[in-house]
Amino acid sequence: MPDKAISDTAQLRSPEIGRRLTFHRRGVAHEAVRLAAPIDEAAAMLGVSYMTLWRAIRENQFPGLQLRGRILVPLKAVDLLLDTAVQSGELVETATWTANWRAAATGDSRWTDR
Repeated sequence: MPDKAISDTAQLRSPEIGRRLTFHRRGVAHEAVRLAAPIDEAAAMLGVSYMTLWRAIRENQFPGLQLRGRILVPLKAVDLLLDTAVQSGELVETATWTANWRAAATGDSRWTDR
């Protein structure tokens, strides 16, 4: 029985839990893992307002992507930010974290000079 409890706890912590969605194409249901969320949903996940997250994205203080006119937040960025805060045990300032994340991802040091 203890193994089942550990397994259930691990599943609750998995970021993919609750991010599965079902879509229909040609009458057939398909499942997928959601990779991005609109600003309002991501803001709710982080416990901030829509405008706070929108300003952070607009000012390059948090990762976002624009697909035509729609702004989305990569859920991987949310997970990595929260993991950084938990692992470091310290306050993580999102503008600095985003600059470092961007520099590491692109190899471009201009982002860390801020």
